[in-house]
Amino acid sequence: MRIPMTRLAIAFTAALALCGCIPDDSKTTGGASSDVQATPGQLAETIIKMAGSPEIYGETGERHLLTWQLSNLGPAALVPLIDFMGAPDTPPAARLFILQCVIDFLTPVYLANLKPMLESTDEVTRAVAVMALGHIKNETVSQLLTIAKTDLSPRVAFSALSGLAMQGDPAAREELKQLYTSGSTVGDIKAEDVKREVVRVLLRDAQPEDLPILQDAVNQQFLAINARFMIAVVLGRLGDNTAIPLLEQSVNLQTEPEYGEMVKQAVAAINGRVGKA
Repeated sequence: MRIPMTRLAIAFTAALALCGCIPDDSKTTGGASSDVQATPGQLAETIIKMAGSPEIYGETGERHLLTWQLSNLGPAALVPLIDFMGAPDTPPAARLFILQCVIDFLTPVYLANLKPMLESTDEVTRAVAVMALGHIKNETVSQLLTIAKTDLSPRVAFSALSGLAMQGDPAAREELKQLYTSGSTVGDIKAEDVKREVVRVLLRDAQPEDLPILQDAVNQQFLAINARFMIAVVLGRLGDNTAIPLLEQSVNLQTEPEYGEMVKQAVAAINGRVGKA
């Protein structure tokens, strides 16, 4: 089960927009996102402008909607964003902002733009490139990630390990899970950030053997909102009755009615499956 997190955010934001719960895009982006005639250049310019204020736009779904709209305008429409992400004078926070925008829309077309970033002397640039590559399932990418795993920067090497796990490398997947279980730090990456990344990777293709980690994670404070939603879905689909009290406990951390409903559905699915066993 592969769950693109960015597209989940798009769906939630679109639903809010339809019911009038978020402001008109024209009030925040000069109207580019609400104008169906916006050109690729206008959309890219708007997203790049938003990257200059990640503290404002990083918490909204608007950037994902704009990127989705841009990605539909051509097979290489995201090139301006990729090139901005790799430019020497782009601030680290802006690189990460753009990465989060484009990460679910990357294809092998963008390899030519991402590969030069691997040669950068800047650790953040290399790490961002490696994280992006992990979302492109391709034999060339696997080779690049294998090389990047030997990078002297622990952050870059860890990103390469995550990418290899997403490529389907069983050894990399197992190594990631061991990092979660041990509670290890990676360089200057905090243990909870390591765990958060492990959960993100596992949720892209959750398997029954991943359930112990996901059951542990569902009640962890570090977990992102969308990840907790997705864990509830996975436990409903794959979990057994040992997951039920954990799911019920998790509503104390995630108090939105929508999450409570998701937990009820997951518990019902588990009970139904156990009853048939």
